[in-house]
Amino acid sequence: MQKSSYRPQEPCYLYVVLTNSSSVVSKLINMVTRDQFTHASVSLDRNLEHMFSFSRVLSPYPFWGGFKQEKLRRGFYARNKTLPGAILQLEVSREQYARAAEQIFYFNNHKSQFHYDIIGLLGHIIDVPLTRKNRYTCSKFVANVLEEAEVYSFDKPISLIRPQDFLGLPAQVIYCGDLKQYARSTYLYQVEKLQQQII
Repeated sequence: MQKSSYRPQEPCYLYVVLTNSSSVVSKLINMVTRDQFTHASVSLDRNLEHMFSFSRVLSPYPFWGGFKQEKLRRGFYARNKTLPGAILQLEVSREQYARAAEQIFYFNNHKSQFHYDIIGLLGHIIDVPLTRKNRYTCSKFVANVLEEAEVYSFDKPISLIRPQDFLGLPAQVIYCGDLKQYARSTYLYQVEKLQQQII
């Protein structure tokens, strides 16, 4: 991942992606919270080509997780026939966008130092803040990026933020439905645009 690949134009947007997959962890969270969405990611672009979160590192092992760049058309998501989700668009300043990107780059460049927070996951399920250094759940990571970039300040500890809570952001819901369909539509658009350039 290259820093120079991100050259935001005004207006700038960050995207919070909420999903409810068929994973073991997702089903566990849904069973306890009854939340519509059980996973959160943050993306630097509308096509979700640069989407980041804390999730499983290897597909067969749901509880072995860490910082990861996620792809809707690859890895674990590729095995889901459908992927219910929503995409929230947050308008931000160039400075806020740059700070958010800087946070993400830091995590990416030091990913070996960060791990998925299983204890923290149990903590926000029972609504008790349990935090450990360099340990993140998906929603804690996204909330951390938004707070550090001064995009949004939450009224409770970020260790207690659940994916469902992001629906309260001052954001525009630009898509709600099957994210697999969204991924196909953006991919086809990119292919068509490339073909037009070649012609």
